[in-house]
Amino acid sequence: MNEATQAETALPPVPPAEHLTKASVGDLIDRALRLYRANFRTFFLVMLVAQLPIYLLQKIYETVLRSAMPVGGLRPELVTPEIALEVLATLGVAFPLTFLGMMFLLAVAYGAIIHGGDQAWRGGVPLTSDVARGIQARLGAVVLTYLLVQVFFFIGGVAGMVPGLGLVVAGALSASSAMAILGLLVALLGAFVVVLVLYLRWYLILPVVVLEGGSGLAALRRSTGLMAGRVDSGILGLVKMRASLLLLVLFLLLAIPGLLIGVPQYLVAAAYTPAGMPPDVFSIPFVVRLPFDIAQIFLSSVLTPLGILAMVFFYFDLRIRREGLDLELQASRLAEAGQPLAAVPVEPAALTPETPRG
Repeated sequence: MNEATQAETALPPVPPAEHLTKASVGDLIDRALRLYRANFRTFFLVMLVAQLPIYLLQKIYETVLRSAMPVGGLRPELVTPEIALEVLATLGVAFPLTFLGMMFLLAVAYGAIIHGGDQAWRGGVPLTSDVARGIQARLGAVVLTYLLVQVFFFIGGVAGMVPGLGLVVAGALSASSAMAILGLLVALLGAFVVVLVLYLRWYLILPVVVLEGGSGLAALRRSTGLMAGRVDSGILGLVKMRASLLLLVLFLLLAIPGLLIGVPQYLVAAAYTPAGMPPDVFSIPFVVRLPFDIAQIFLSSVLTPLGILAMVFFYFDLRIRREGLDLELQASRLAEAGQPLAAVPVEPAALTPETPRG
């Protein structure tokens, strides 16, 4: 490696001063956006490399599933017990394999972006090759922990649906459509609430695995501890409320561009779907649907890294507020320079982080 390359990839011991100051939710998004713009090519390519095989897996799954369905679709009059069993058997094999493949690719991409985000947060210049090599050592832990979390999300979602499903069964037994509909709504709401609670507890699971070396249940406990309690006064001082606001703003920023593709695709699907059936994008011929698919791949590759980088900034901001990470890094710089540690500026609040609660 020549001197120019060494200078380009070396990480300074302390991040830029701006990154070591406490940030509001708006500041976190602004800093993540500016960092993303400065390193767009690296993060975009990492996500694109994952999105292309994910698209291929989706197409294979769609093809396999369609081969098991009757020509006219899953209309009640066309579905025989034999066809129903064949479709279920196909789903039972194709869906888990496709899901595992997609989760593996997403875990690798997210982990690589977090690793590169750490480099950029410290003031370095993450290169695509460096990011790819940097995640290799943690690849197994990242993938297995990410899959473990997805399993817990599924179990939690199913558990959250139980009360509502009880109402659905009661409505069916009493021939009450109103109770059955209410039960369905309660089931969906219950699943959403449980998954949201778990998601907020484990929001920082991947930064913990990639940047701290944790894995499995230990990483879950670490993320839960970081996300507990408060870091400031007021309702936004609650860590989970800060994370909820951040996720809401990111959702709005990332979802609105998606509508530019989703709405036209929905209208085209309506034109190809048989009368009396809800619009089905799978009914669109491949040649007509391909431009929409390409646009979605590109848009996802562009937008997804911003959400991951905002998570990285949230993680570091939380550690600065709660654990005095800024002082630790400044002390490291002074120690390497041979200066006395007393020269480190002390911020009293950083030395007495509030004990997490809840």
